Amino acid sequence: IYVGHFMSSWGDRMWYFAIPLFLMDLDPNSLFLTAAYGLTLSASVLLFAPLVGDWIDRTERLRALVISLVIQNMSVITSATILLLNREFGDNEADYAIAIKISALLLGAIAILASTATQIILQKDWIVVIAAKRTDFLTGLNAMMRRIDLFTKILSPLACGQIMAVATLTGGAIFILCWNTASMFAEYFLLKSVYNRTPALAVKDEITEKNNHKKEKPVKKKKSVFQKMFGFILVIKDGWKLYMDQVIALAGLGMAFLYLTVLGFGYVTTSYAYNQCFSEFLVGITLASAGFTGIVGTFIFPILSSRFGLVKAGLYSGIFQVLTLIPCIASVFVSGILEFPPPESFLSMWLLVGGLVAARAGLWSFDLTITQLYQENVVESERGIVNGVQTSLNMLMDLLMYIAVLFLSKPDEFGILVLASSAAVTTGYIFYGVFTFRVGKRFDKPKTPKAENVKPV
Repeated sequence: IYVGHFMSSWGDRMWYFAIPLFLMDLDPNSLFLTAAYGLTLSASVLLFAPLVGDWIDRTERLRALVISLVIQNMSVITSATILLLNREFGDNEADYAIAIKISALLLGAIAILASTATQIILQKDWIVVIAAKRTDFLTGLNAMMRRIDLFTKILSPLACGQIMAVATLTGGAIFILCWNTASMFAEYFLLKSVYNRTPALAVKDEITEKNNHKKEKPVKKKKSVFQKMFGFILVIKDGWKLYMDQVIALAGLGMAFLYLTVLGFGYVTTSYAYNQCFSEFLVGITLASAGFTGIVGTFIFPILSSRFGLVKAGLYSGIFQVLTLIPCIASVFVSGILEFPPPESFLSMWLLVGGLVAARAGLWSFDLTITQLYQENVVESERGIVNGVQTSLNMLMDLLMYIAVLFLSKPDEFGILVLASSAAVTTGYIFYGVFTFRVGKRFDKPKTPKAENVKPV
């Protein structure tokens, strides 16, 4: 599981780093194509993640994984091949260039949906079955998976960037092609081995297969034209209703609000740092530091969970992140952040960056709490669609954040975004706090002292 997840995550991070460069190479005079690519991916996840989740619930585990794995890697391989061939032999001004641009957008949308499916299958379902109701073991699995994510997030772009610096975009594209091709086969054999060694994973498949046979014989009811054309809308509607019926929906809503913020290290905040005279070196150090504190958070989470229980671990992680908002808010009122041109003093930027770096520990610890709450409290047959809706909700908040940036796009308005983001993060943890005090006790069962230390035969 760990090796397969590492290979998949490393490939994803390389592609996320490389694709904006390929798109800029395709259309060097405008950011329109890059923006359209980001919007296409976000809209695809927002609209279709519930459908992907519903498909996962209705499909045998191994079959769903193989299909997702192949589609994800083949989409990247095909897109990289097209962009590589156009770079070497094509003409960006030719009539067919528009077809290449559209294919990049469509293949990107397919790849992100397949990647979403793979993540739901492995991280929200398979490892739950593998843990076999051993809470501490599941906590350790989740923490290690997140460490791998953060580790690849730091090192994969550095490695890919170094390859491109030496061998240009062409060399980078060839390396990504080779990696995804090898990774697709390696991941399949690794995860097939996990499937064969875990008989419990086949239980759902046997039930699904029986249900499919039962559905074949009865006389099928004729579907209306509306159902044929817009059936997917009904699936999405039912998915959202199912999500809101979950006892942990309030906690998931709190998590979604953490996406309604510029207080991270995405494109917006990184661009602002450059605008405020942060050099590439300082930005790199900042990103690496944020990755390190995020990894620290994955070590803190198991300790908090073991000591205080899962729900309170999330509460304490949230309180810590809210406290890190103090220097971020203070940076707005320190000379610098509301000034333009860039200030002579870096005090406001250091306050902002310091708060953001420290917040990663609380954020990733809280993220692991939400992950495990969903793993342990969503019915097995509904894990796919419920997690698909959660992913869609997260993306909705992310899109709202970008819309806010469009209206407050000047550097001297960034302070307003910081204050609004602080309010959104605080709101998210208020939702989680309400969840904790309403139903938290039924989740955190007291552990019997010493009895759990007895090793099973």
